[in-house]
Amino acid sequence: MVFSFIRDDRNPVVRKWVNSDLEKQQVPRITIVLTALSPMVWLWLNFVSTAGFLAIGSQVTLSLATTYMFVLSCSLYSRWYHPKLLGKDRAGIFQLGQLWGSFVDITGLCFLSLVWVLAWFPYTKPVIPSGINYAPIITAGVVLLGVLYYFAYARKHYQNPAPVDDPHAGA
Repeated sequence: MVFSFIRDDRNPVVRKWVNSDLEKQQVPRITIVLTALSPMVWLWLNFVSTAGFLAIGSQVTLSLATTYMFVLSCSLYSRWYHPKLLGKDRAGIFQLGQLWGSFVDITGLCFLSLVWVLAWFPYTKPVIPSGINYAPIITAGVVLLGVLYYFAYARKHYQNPAPVDDPHAGA
């Protein structure tokens, strides 16, 4: 995923560093090394601070659940209000149809809503400093950074990655 962000020119911070690596060779070695080192940092954090490890774990859970909830909500909306977008030419050979697809989307949304709510709770009862869930604070910080990044840079420099000849590019 990191490689696709760099390839599609979506990360201006490390673009030059990794692009120079891609110009020299076809294998993005820097990206591979960074991807391999990130679980080691995660493991090291568990040894240093259990509260930090749990906070980042909750943050990852919240982020994934939020992302999947957006995707399922868009799928459900498209299924009912724009069914042409999910037609045979767009959905491939595996199609659930409107009824079963809606059932799967709603079931996924219900489950993820429960996960999303439970990820905000503290880890222990009674709540002690090492058992506080810091994920809400981290979530607020990440959302704030994302909004600032959007208004400072992304809204002026974003380019749609869809090919020009894609008939669904504006849909």
